[in-house]
Amino acid sequence: MPDQLDYFNAATLQANTSTRFVFEVNIPDNTPGGQYTGEIEMIKDGQVIDKIKLNLNLLPIKLENPAINFTYGDPTNITLAQNLDELYGFYKDFGLGYLIKIHPHDFNINGTDLGQFRERLADLKKRGILLKKQPLDIENLIEEIYKSVYPGKDLTDRELYQKLNDNKFKQVFSLFLKRLEDLAQEQGIKFVYLAVDEPSTIQKRIIADRVYPLFQDKSQETMVTLVESSVRELDKNVFTDFDVPQNKLPLKSLAEADIDYKFWNLRMVDQSFGMDYSNNFSYYTTKTSYFPTAVNNRFLHGWYAYKTGANLIYAYAAAGGWMGDPFRDFDSTPNYDRFNYKADHILAYPAWDGKLHPTIAALGLREGIKDLKYIATLKKLIELNKDKVSPSPSTSPSSSKTPSPSPSASGFEKTVPPSPSPKASGWQ
Repeated sequence: MPDQLDYFNAATLQANTSTRFVFEVNIPDNTPGGQYTGEIEMIKDGQVIDKIKLNLNLLPIKLENPAINFTYGDPTNITLAQNLDELYGFYKDFGLGYLIKIHPHDFNINGTDLGQFRERLADLKKRGILLKKQPLDIENLIEEIYKSVYPGKDLTDRELYQKLNDNKFKQVFSLFLKRLEDLAQEQGIKFVYLAVDEPSTIQKRIIADRVYPLFQDKSQETMVTLVESSVRELDKNVFTDFDVPQNKLPLKSLAEADIDYKFWNLRMVDQSFGMDYSNNFSYYTTKTSYFPTAVNNRFLHGWYAYKTGANLIYAYAAAGGWMGDPFRDFDSTPNYDRFNYKADHILAYPAWDGKLHPTIAALGLREGIKDLKYIATLKKLIELNKDKVSPSPSTSPSSSKTPSPSPSASGFEKTVPPSPSPKASGWQ
């Protein structure tokens, strides 16, 4: 079955063949609960030869919001649709949030001016995209600041390590941070700052080591995406530039850094990288979110998130990159280390009419988010009605029955904290 799911009003089937279809029912907000019906017509030579009846039982319950899932790829980097309404509509329909990324054109480095960024924030709020705790990628901003403070010179790694701790850099950085906080206050939100994405190179490790403490000084929340080389100490000679003892820099594992939200690559789960499931555990699903097996995405963005008590899940991205022809499913590079092939990093395909066509992977992701909503809704209904339910005989002290083991706990005993909550307070 093709990964891309095309919209259609009618389809022609050849005799003695079979075709699989995926049907969606879009229910507008505030639709009354009740029984709804419809039908699919099969037509031959202009005549209806058969009908498939559809019945929908719509419950009058609005689902609660659980931990928020969102893509961390910046969708405005790539032209996915002819208008942003379609793009942001895709995010909202699938229950996704959006990691905002500051671009060089968003600011004037000499005047600490963030006028264009203010306009972007206002537009996102109008579209209903902003989160109460809004992730913000400022990696570009940090680079432009230290280039402006120390112009005309490529800093060595050791110089970069020293200069990022210099008062001159700190002062300019603090000015921009104050401006960002003012903008967040204008919109009634709070930023969670990503200073560097997947800090695996020596330069990124230096930036992470020097810049993240500056946020803690201002009591700002922070986040980082982690790969294996992000959590190794440099004195183990991971980087050849520091094989000579006197050239080593005192950079510790980012697993020990004072960063609020650490997003672990799923490759690192259960591999003794210092992963802490009890302290704002979060993860991202790059390389696992794009294969046309919807059950994987449903599990990773639903029940796995619930059982691990995850605060946040990243899914990269609406269209973050592809191999070969993005509209061909099987032309990508073999990768036998983990999967049979590298999938295109695409959750939606653009069409000539400006619409975005979701992938099978995207549908699985959406179903996982809905599972979390069902869990959150069920827990709320139980809490609201706990005084209306009489205890069953099996729960009385005199009962001699042994309760059955819970199948939902199987396989999670070693890694999951007790009684995790699907709610992520503040991320709605």
